[in-house]
Amino acid sequence: MEKSIKAIVEKIFTAGPHGPYAIATAQGFTGSITFSLEPNVWQEQECPESGEVVFLCELREKRQGWRAKKGRYWIPSDEQTAMEEDMLKKLEVFIEGLKNKWFPTGDDKMWKQWVDYKRRGTRDLRDLLRSDVNDSFKRRSLFLLIVPSADHNPIYWKEDVGKFYHSPDFFKGLSQDLLNYVAELITEFTTILTPLHCDRPKNVSAGGGGVTMFMSIPDKYHNALRFYNDSILALISLMPPEQGEKLFPLFSLRDISTYWNMDYASGYTPLTNLMYSDVGEKWKRLADARMRKIVDDEVDGKTQPREEWEGALQWYADMIQAQTYGEEITYSRILFADQMKYLVKDRHFGQHLIDHWRLLRIFQLLSGDGHKDLRHQISRFVVLKDNTEHQKFWIYDEESHMTANRILDEFGKSDPELVERLNVLIKEGKEHIAERTVNQSKEKNTEEEILLKMK
Repeated sequence: MEKSIKAIVEKIFTAGPHGPYAIATAQGFTGSITFSLEPNVWQEQECPESGEVVFLCELREKRQGWRAKKGRYWIPSDEQTAMEEDMLKKLEVFIEGLKNKWFPTGDDKMWKQWVDYKRRGTRDLRDLLRSDVNDSFKRRSLFLLIVPSADHNPIYWKEDVGKFYHSPDFFKGLSQDLLNYVAELITEFTTILTPLHCDRPKNVSAGGGGVTMFMSIPDKYHNALRFYNDSILALISLMPPEQGEKLFPLFSLRDISTYWNMDYASGYTPLTNLMYSDVGEKWKRLADARMRKIVDDEVDGKTQPREEWEGALQWYADMIQAQTYGEEITYSRILFADQMKYLVKDRHFGQHLIDHWRLLRIFQLLSGDGHKDLRHQISRFVVLKDNTEHQKFWIYDEESHMTANRILDEFGKSDPELVERLNVLIKEGKEHIAERTVNQSKEKNTEEEILLKMK
């Protein structure tokens, strides 16, 4: 029987043969549960009332029904514990089903002989997948490469599992049947573990001798879920679309856990990885639509970023603009144009979403009469609507001057407001450039004078 249970108090009896007691019922539990209200059983100072939720444990079945040997009020942390226990039971049932279906006991002796022949590791498991052994052995190998921890491993194995130092590149070359098996594992493990995962690492300090170091310790399911997320991205490029559609909703566009350091920060890295991968455009469009929904909800105030540095709109803008680095973008220009059109919506005015030093490259990607209106919208957004103090459009070198002239040449006759602002910026830019040139000349002369005195 369950070690503990969540129950609702139905009746209180102040005088019983052995003192006061209560009767409770629990969802999914047949019959009622009786527990004493004496201090050796009921662990609270006040007695419960009818309708209150309680935590009962050490249940025993007696001739007249069930008895709980310990009881207290139900607290919020019990909810998480109960959910975790429930999900882990589902995991046990799933793995037991796998064992009965895919790991025949008739193969156990040969498998043990292979494992014991020499010290085995992840490389051996991957090599086994490329050999011509029976698929039943390959399924064992795949399970060991994917299982979240040794606690859930029913297969004979001497080394660690669940460390996930490997990538899912070993999926390539697997038969369709084995890919379906992998997809089943990834689906179940992701579905069961995601609700249990705490995505904010614990911060701990350690040290001595006057030196203290601070470290972030990720949740115990972090490595597994990150591997499963990478695996979903790998699988949708290898499997038929109808099977990919079942996996794709499980793909997290956002990093599995938060992090921040001087060089990197958590955010929507998986989305960027997807957009740069070789998966079909269908998946990139689906991911893009999901991301826009996340952005819209944040802009509308329906949701908040998980951390202050994880604002979805800025991450989305940076991801799109990263396409300007290469000679070719990693998806269609039609989708790129649609993304840019979304960025320069009126509701996004006043935010620094487009770097002005990328404008010439963006215009190059959006060349032609079909994108002229969009180039105009982008120009106005950057020159007139970006109100950020330190990053707004200004003229400071030859390239920025070229950008301003390009905009004037194309839209100078149709947009007097844009012309007026650019002329002001060009004038200010010339003054800044002239001032910088004078200062550089003075610095050079001063340097030369010092060197002369050193002769």
